Amino acid sequence: MTKISPKIYDEQKIWGLDGNETYFMTNRSNVDHLYRSEKFFMPEVLKKVRNCLDVGCACGDFSAIFKHYNSLVDYTGVDMIERLIHIAQERHPQSHFEVADGTNLSFKDNSFELVHSSGILHLNSRYQDIVREMYRVSSRYLLCDFRLTDGPQVIGQMDVNLVGQNNILQTLPYYVVNFKEHMDFLKSLSPSPVRIEVKGYMHSPSKNAHIPLRNIYMAFFLMTKNPQKPSNCQIEINLGL
Repeated sequence: MTKISPKIYDEQKIWGLDGNETYFMTNRSNVDHLYRSEKFFMPEVLKKVRNCLDVGCACGDFSAIFKHYNSLVDYTGVDMIERLIHIAQERHPQSHFEVADGTNLSFKDNSFELVHSSGILHLNSRYQDIVREMYRVSSRYLLCDFRLTDGPQVIGQMDVNLVGQNNILQTLPYYVVNFKEHMDFLKSLSPSPVRIEVKGYMHSPSKNAHIPLRNIYMAFFLMTKNPQKPSNCQIEINLGL
C-alpha cells in the first residue's frame, strides 16, 4: 500500500474537508467544466492512448471526461484523500482508483501511455518530486499545468474554502515558477523528453492568491517520452493564445 507523506498530508489536507466533494462533483465533473487551458492538448492526446493515470483525481469524474474523448481509454486515478477515493470508486466502478500523494506511486516504470494532472501542482511544495514520479510511470505522454513568470520564482499563498464551510479558511502554497528554470527542470527528466509543447496565456492569478504579481502565464505542458529512443528535445512554445 502506498504511504502518504505526513508532511504533504499536513500541507494538503484542506482537500479532504467535508463538503468539498460537492464542489468537485458540481464544478469538475463533465466536459463543460473544463478550463480553456485544459482543452489545449487533452482532446487530441487522448485519441492516441489506451490507458491513463490521473494524479489528484478527487472524486474521479475526469474518468467520464477522458472517456468522452476516448470511450476505450482505461482510466486510473490517484488522490491522497482516502474519502474522495471511496467516492470515486462508487461513482466510477469501471475505473481503478488508489490512495497516493503522487511522490511514491505504486506503479512500475512506463505503466501508462498518458499521465495527467491538472490544477494541483502549483499548490504543492513537492511539485517537482511529483512531476518526476509521474514521468517515471509514463511511457509516452505527461500532461500537466503550471503557473509561470518571466521573473524570479514567487511562492505565495492561496486561501481555500471550496464550498463555504463556516469559520474554516486554510491556505495552500501558490507557486509561480520562472519559465526558463522550469524548462531546464523538465529537460533534466530522465530520459530527457523528446518533445516539450507549451501552450498558455497571460492572466491574473486567482482572486484568492496572495502574490505580488498582477499577471502570470497559465500554461499546460505536454511532454513526449520515448524510453527506447531518447534524443535531443524539440520544443514548441505558444504563450500568446
